[in-house]
Amino acid sequence: MFTKNGVSVTYLTPFKILIQKIPFLEYLVRLVRFVWNPLIETETEFSTGYMRYALWDIVSVISLFTVSVGLMSLFDNNNYSDSLSLFKNQFTFYFQFGFYAFWSTLMFFILTSVVVSVRHLELRFKEAFLCSFQYARYYALFLFLFFPLIAWYIHHLLYEATSIKVYVSENLFKSSCVLGVFTWLYVRCLIKPLTNYSQIFSNRKITAATFILLSWLAFTLNMYAPSIGMLNFDQKKACSIMLSNSKFKDSHISVKQQLLGLCQENITSR
Repeated sequence: MFTKNGVSVTYLTPFKILIQKIPFLEYLVRLVRFVWNPLIETETEFSTGYMRYALWDIVSVISLFTVSVGLMSLFDNNNYSDSLSLFKNQFTFYFQFGFYAFWSTLMFFILTSVVVSVRHLELRFKEAFLCSFQYARYYALFLFLFFPLIAWYIHHLLYEATSIKVYVSENLFKSSCVLGVFTWLYVRCLIKPLTNYSQIFSNRKITAATFILLSWLAFTLNMYAPSIGMLNFDQKKACSIMLSNSKFKDSHISVKQQLLGLCQENITSR
């Protein structure tokens, strides 16, 4: 059966199923919709809207880390997955990102609840919940974009033997563009929607500044999150990669030995 437009709704079903069943496509659709329209949904919209996936988005992004790194390797012709293999238990490595995301969201909820309730002299958990779900959606977006940069940095450190400071100083335009994109998304997808939804103060600038402070404080409180164990990092393999690349091939043997000694002590801190 065809519709007036000449396309049967039935024939579109396989494409809908494809989007729903492939996690990468499913989250990518929500991500695009979120960036395109990052407004906080009303209670009526929430029951059927995309905001109800806020916490699930964090889990989805963590499960897509390997996929995103694989795609980055495909387009950049570098094996970033090999660099991540230095972490002996990658599940623990990925799990920590999700754990801190949920912890940070919880801290943001508590902080927002206190500020909003004190300001209005009454408990406003509903408002704090919706603001926190927006924070969770942005945190998932942040992880989705930031994790490939982590993989790139580890690969760059091992195979180029240069620090991030050196790279930034030598590539100011690229670094500024990346920082600009993250700043724009931070304002568009988190601060502006929170300011429009929750008028804590009559002055919008003060409200925006308050949410900037709350979001950064919630993120900073990750350092006080309960410990979930130490990461097992293969320092010997990392040192072997660093000292066998072209940057060190022409070095004197004594220099190599000195670098190896320093590498064994400092590779994790770098």
